[in-house]
Amino acid sequence: MSGLVRRDGHEAPGLGTGLLRVAAVLFVGYLVVVLGAGWWPLVEAGPLTDDPRDPLRVWVDRTVARGRILDSRGTVVAGNATRDDGTRVRRYRFPAMAPITGYHGALLGSAGLERTYDLQLSGMDGLTAGGGALRKLRDDPYRPVDVVVSVDARFQQVAARLLGDRRGAVVAIEPATGRILALVST
Repeated sequence: MSGLVRRDGHEAPGLGTGLLRVAAVLFVGYLVVVLGAGWWPLVEAGPLTDDPRDPLRVWVDRTVARGRILDSRGTVVAGNATRDDGTRVRRYRFPAMAPITGYHGALLGSAGLERTYDLQLSGMDGLTAGGGALRKLRDDPYRPVDVVVSVDARFQQVAARLLGDRRGAVVAIEPATGRILALVST
C-alpha cells in the first residue's frame, strides 16, 4: 500500500483521484447551467414570443408600427397613430369593417384579423430557434407586413347602411372567384 490507509483498513483515494472527481462535478454543474441558460432563448423562443404577456411583445406593441390592414382596393382600413407620449395605437377608419378587422390594444388584447395575423402585423413572424437573439442585432429587427383582405370597404359600408338596425346578414360574393366582397351581420 502506497497511499494513506483509513481506519477501516481500506486505502484512501489519492489526491489526483479526488481532484478528478471535483473537476467532473464542476464540469457537470457548468454544463447544466449552460444548457439551462440556452434552452429558453434558443428552443422556447417561439412559444414565449407568442405569449401576449411577454415583455418583448409588450415593447414591440408600444413602439413598433404594426402592419396595415388594407381592403381589396388598397384603402387603409386599420393603420397606426402615435400618441403624444410616443406610444403607438391602432386607428380604424371604417366602423363597418370592425367585425372583420377586429381590434388590437394593450388593455383588451386583440380579435379578428388583428389576432389571426398578429405575428405578421407586429413583424415577429418567422421566429426560429435562436432567431430572437440574432434578430436584435439587425438594423431593422421587426419587419411588419401589411394584410390585404378581399372585402371592399365601400361595399361593406353600403351593406351596413342598408341593413341598418334590422337583424340579419349581408354577404356579397364574387361568383367567378368566390371572393367575399362584403360581410355584415347584426
